[in-house]
Amino acid sequence: MKIITIFLSSVNKYGVKFLIFILLYELINTYRLRFQDYLVLNPIKKKYEPCVPTPYYCLSLVEKKIIKKNYTFIDFGCGRGRVIDFIKKNKNIKKIVGIENNTELREKLGELNDHKTRIYIRDCSDNYFLNFLTKKYSKNNLILYFYHPFSEKVLSLILKKFLNKHKKELKIIIMGEIYINLKMKKKFQIKVEKIHKLLNIYSYKHH
Repeated sequence: MKIITIFLSSVNKYGVKFLIFILLYELINTYRLRFQDYLVLNPIKKKYEPCVPTPYYCLSLVEKKIIKKNYTFIDFGCGRGRVIDFIKKNKNIKKIVGIENNTELREKLGELNDHKTRIYIRDCSDNYFLNFLTKKYSKNNLILYFYHPFSEKVLSLILKKFLNKHKKELKIIIMGEIYINLKMKKKFQIKVEKIHKLLNIYSYKHH
C-alpha cells in the first residue's frame, strides 16, 4: 500500500511521461551501484529535511545545459554525493564543491575529495562559511545546485550573498518546489529557463 501511495504521489508530482523517463534512467544507471541513495537518511536536526536523491534523468537534463567550459559547480546539501558522482565526468566542470551538514556522511563523502572535488561538512546557512565561499569563488563562472527538500529562506540567504558579490556568470539550478522570489529576480535581472515545472535554471551575468 505504501509503494502505491508513493507511486501515485510521484505521478502527481512529475506527471506520467516525466516519471517514466525518471524510472527508465534509474534502471539504466544501476551500473553505478549507488543503491544506498534510496535509503532514507534522517536529518541531524528537526528543522532540516531528510536526504532525498536527485533523479538521474533530471541530472542528464541539467548536464545538457552545461555547454560552456570552466564552471565551478557547488552542490548545496549534497547528501551522499549522487550529483557529484554524476557531474564529475563533465569536462566543462573544472571544480566541484559539495556541502553537507550531516556529520554521519563525513567518511563516505571524504572518498570523493580529489584534485577536482572538495567536500565541506558545514551548515550552508552559516554566515561565516557563506562569506568564505563567495569570496573564494566570486571570480569563477559558477553553477549553484539546489534540490528540494530545501528551505526557501536558506535559499534566499545563499543567493543574496552570491549575487551581491559575484563578478562573472552565475547559473542557479533548482529542482523541486522552491523558487527564487520575484523581487530578487527583478533586482539582479535574472533570466529563467523552465525545463520542467520542478526544474528551473536561472541565469545571472555581472554587469
